[in-house]
Amino acid sequence: MRRDRRHLARFRDVEVWLPYSEFNLLCDLVLARFHSATVLVAVPVETVFRLRQHFESALGPDTDIGSIIETGSDGEYRLALAIELVGWDVSFAELPAKYLSSDSNDEILRRCRELKSV
Repeated sequence: MRRDRRHLARFRDVEVWLPYSEFNLLCDLVLARFHSATVLVAVPVETVFRLRQHFESALGPDTDIGSIIETGSDGEYRLALAIELVGWDVSFAELPAKYLSSDSNDEILRRCRELKSV
């Protein structure tokens, strides 16, 4: 779902509203996780910092962010969640191409489970 230039991600049934750059990073981490549980993605540290802040803000300060996004070395990160825990809802399928390449969108739709809208 998109609203006020933010994209909705859900984690443990909690809504996490992400600006485009952080949403796109989350999608990149999911795509990398498809290929390997150990692959690290080189991304700007600032973007990961902001993504983690959004999760902490929504989930609370006691959240172990390392259980969501692991840190490698030198600006490399990976999604720590089992890929089976990642899903999408109908609003993701309706994202315009300018938000995510059609190949990336198609792969996420094909490989993740569909969530029922809340």
